[in-house]
Amino acid sequence: MATGIFGMVLLSAVSSGGGGAEPLPLFSTPAPPRPSNSVLSVNTSANLRFFYQYSVIPGGIQSGDELREAVADDPVVADHYSDFGMKHVNFVTLGRDQAFYVSYRLPSGVFWTSRPMLLHRGETLVTDGFNLARVRCGNRLSEVPLLPVSPVAPSAEEMNVASVVRAPQGVLHPAHFFRHPIAFIPIIPFFVPPGGSPTPTFFSFAPLPAPDVLVTIVFCSLILLLRFALRRRMRSTRS
Repeated sequence: MATGIFGMVLLSAVSSGGGGAEPLPLFSTPAPPRPSNSVLSVNTSANLRFFYQYSVIPGGIQSGDELREAVADDPVVADHYSDFGMKHVNFVTLGRDQAFYVSYRLPSGVFWTSRPMLLHRGETLVTDGFNLARVRCGNRLSEVPLLPVSPVAPSAEEMNVASVVRAPQGVLHPAHFFRHPIAFIPIIPFFVPPGGSPTPTFFSFAPLPAPDVLVTIVFCSLILLLRFALRRRMRSTRS
């Protein structure tokens, strides 16, 4: 369980009592507008969002209603936020640089970084008074290491890669593929032309009939066609 905000503020107050310069407060509220992303050199409007890789909630959250909607619509988000107090959602701004362990999302589930990542002053966070998460991506934060961790954890640089256009639910929202699997029909070849590649071992093809059998099939087909034509002519003459 992530260390609470009140505990972090108390820890900052105690550490400042030993003399020296007084540290900056960890949070300030209400939160100012979201900081600009230095990775992307684009002009963005007020309602344009960044979609970060490995986001727990693609596109992030900008209100308590959006967070509650994400929890209701996505079972992965609901499980990750099961201990988050939805009735006490509030937004704060990081008052100074702070290192946290950060959660991230893979197709196999949500994991935690094995090493803390540095978050910079001015980033907007969402809290219930005890737990913390990043507004930009919904990834939760902790001051202590948590499980599970993954051997294929992304780097901080990879987690900071974003786009102004939502990708087709790849790394950003992998659960989409599990809820809506793409159906496909395999195409199995039924004929191999002469001189072509050898027949794969996992396919078996019926051999072509002998020439005399082909002649018999054609002859019988002609007889059936002639009989059908004669019957149709006899019916027309009677009528």
